[in-house]
Amino acid sequence: MTQNSFWKTLVFALVVLGTSASLMGQSSVDECDAAQDRDTPIYKVVRTRRASDETPALTLFVKVQPAFFNADAMRGLGRALNRRFCKDRTIEAIIVDDERAATKWDPFHVPELYESAIRGSYFLDRESGKEYVAFSNARGRGFDEFVSLGPTTQQPSPRTYTNAYQNLKYRYSLVVPASFAGTSTVPKEDERGINIAISSDQNRYIWVGATENVFQFSSLWWATTFQRFWIEADGSKIVSFAREPHYRLGYLKGTRLTVRYKRPGADKVLVKDFVLALKSNKNDVGTLYRVEMASTEKDYNSDKKTFEQIAKSWRSK
Repeated sequence: MTQNSFWKTLVFALVVLGTSASLMGQSSVDECDAAQDRDTPIYKVVRTRRASDETPALTLFVKVQPAFFNADAMRGLGRALNRRFCKDRTIEAIIVDDERAATKWDPFHVPELYESAIRGSYFLDRESGKEYVAFSNARGRGFDEFVSLGPTTQQPSPRTYTNAYQNLKYRYSLVVPASFAGTSTVPKEDERGINIAISSDQNRYIWVGATENVFQFSSLWWATTFQRFWIEADGSKIVSFAREPHYRLGYLKGTRLTVRYKRPGADKVLVKDFVLALKSNKNDVGTLYRVEMASTEKDYNSDKKTFEQIAKSWRSK
């Protein structure tokens, strides 16, 4: 099942589950081993439901803390769900970082809250042997990581891009600066963008990508405001917040946003710099493009030169 297929399944599941008035319903599920091993992140199965007796696939809403959206933790989560629901032949789990996405919010009334909280999906088909987790390292990107767990689901080989990068699906391109490389680990057909490591420090990187505007942002002001909300969602404290509304990505009108913040319990100031652009489409929700940099206060002035170089090279087809 590709990421596109998953979203079709998700929409179907939501129709079956209903909107917020009926979100608390649960289906009877026989559980097996709920024990967690060392690699299993702290998680909570918020809701369970079956589409019908004729379509016995088990749909789950699973809540995971934002800090656990990494390959090792998602691999542990997939194995835990496999063991816990061992009697089910097919499992489709929607992984969220805010429990309200499974209990109060819905994609029709508050899409900017609901869609941003969906951070991953787990899929298991025991008959075919397919099993994988697709997830996002950060809100607003779409699924940018893929972990294969089943014998018939091939782990994509990481792809490396130097000098230039072109995304045909979302119709944009950019220049990768000399001495840097962009990487992607998702199946090629699901590739939304690339990650460019600035250093070995995980707090320093540049992400360039695109996603459907499923959040239904009506303006760049609204889109950038939610970037701040998403940073605060895990308890981070905003130190400063600056918006530059007259920025461009190629020929598209963009907005630049620079946020300085501290993570919970930490004194170190981190910086996120974004350039966002919206492209409308009469036939669908449109596309949200982003160039995003994570840095530290100490390294920001040097890192932003690379960030600005990439942003200025960005072109839409």
